[in-house]
Amino acid sequence: EFERMRISRDLHDNIGAELTLITSKLDIKAASTPNVQEKKEFNELASLSREASGLLRETIWSIRHGSKRT
Repeated sequence: EFERMRISRDLHDNIGAELTLITSKLDIKAASTPNVQEKKEFNELASLSREASGLLRETIWSIRHGSKRT
């Protein structure tokens, strides 16, 4: 139980924070570039980063709540 909570907390605090930072930087780049193609690419990358964050949240939820099934 303790190990599950530690792992989920580490995933959230470390990887979650990094994905949020990446997404934010990509959003800023997309908003500041006048180049339409670059804007599209930055937005696509930001979308992939958001999807990864969503998958991470689902994984964390599963880790935290998996122990309650036993």
